[in-house]
Amino acid sequence: MHGFLSRDGLPPSELSAIGRAEIAGYGGEIVPGSVVGLVGCDASGYRARLADGQRVAGRRVLVATGLRDEIPDIPGLSDRWGACSLPYCHGHEVRDRRLGVLGWAPGSTGYAQLVRQWSQDVTMVAPTVR
Repeated sequence: MHGFLSRDGLPPSELSAIGRAEIAGYGGEIVPGSVVGLVGCDASGYRARLADGQRVAGRRVLVATGLRDEIPDIPGLSDRWGACSLPYCHGHEVRDRRLGVLGWAPGSTGYAQLVRQWSQDVTMVAPTVR
């Protein structure tokens, strides 16, 4: 859940259920679908067209694109991603252990420096430049 305070260790599906219940409590409605068009009607709000042809209206638009981790193509890594305590999400829980940073993206060196607040034993592994 990428550092979401107050819900440490909560499975994302449970957070979604809590959020849906809160929305219903305010009289809101969840409409599943993908928006393929959006028009500002006037000062009263917007009208969205969904992929299935349905049209919905609202006073506000919240854009939520989601988050997707791009995991490098390293054999065995995708099987372990999210299955262990990674500093990425659990910095405090892995403090003072030997930690590693995979440096495949811009900014990896900065992230390796950030990880040093949890451990003095940090190794950064970067791809070979040919």
